[in-house]
Amino acid sequence: MFFKYTVLFFIFSFCALIGDLISKKYKNRVNELKSFKEIFSILESKIKFTYEPLGDIFVEIPLLIKGESINNIFIETKNNLKEYDFKKSWCEAIDNNKNKLNLKTDDINTIKGFGNMLRKN
Repeated sequence: MFFKYTVLFFIFSFCALIGDLISKKYKNRVNELKSFKEIFSILESKIKFTYEPLGDIFVEIPLLIKGESINNIFIETKNNLKEYDFKKSWCEAIDNNKNKLNLKTDDINTIKGFGNMLRKN
């Protein structure tokens, strides 16, 4: 009888742990999508009202947003702007960091599509 309850306890604990890990991934995905939404709002405001070049804006973004993998995308994009246009810089930075994000392929493709809407100033 004791053995039966011990096994049930371990099965329950194991299932709870797996559920927690899966839910953490979805929670991180939501947080990352919220961060990107906030970033795009900041970009929109900066472009509309300050007319700053994208390189300058991309220096400020990592200071405003928490999340190392998201910040790396903006830092890499800024560094790549010296050699490539914005679209290629953006897509390359996302491809280099997509394994560190908790986003789905559709999310990544949507965020990559953002590069089509901007060009280097």
